[in-house]
Amino acid sequence: MFAPLDLAAQGMLTTPLVGNNAAIVGNVIITVAAGQLTVTCQPAPGLTATREFFTLFPSLDSIQTLNVDLLAGQALRPAHQHPEGLW
Repeated sequence: MFAPLDLAAQGMLTTPLVGNNAAIVGNVIITVAAGQLTVTCQPAPGLTATREFFTLFPSLDSIQTLNVDLLAGQALRPAHQHPEGLW
């Protein structure tokens, strides 16, 4: 799942949480505030995430793969604040 973001803008965005099987399995809340990025996953009731991460790309053209195993090397952890210099 890709959600274009303007990380220079302060605020909150809610977008679908998509599982590895391409099914929508909940929501992702993306918050940018005071130079911090926080991504929170909210699985649908009754579902449990066994692995979760997100990545940031400067543009859609810079995406080289959709394979989660290959993307895991540049993964950021949800539910943690990530300072502006990181992204």
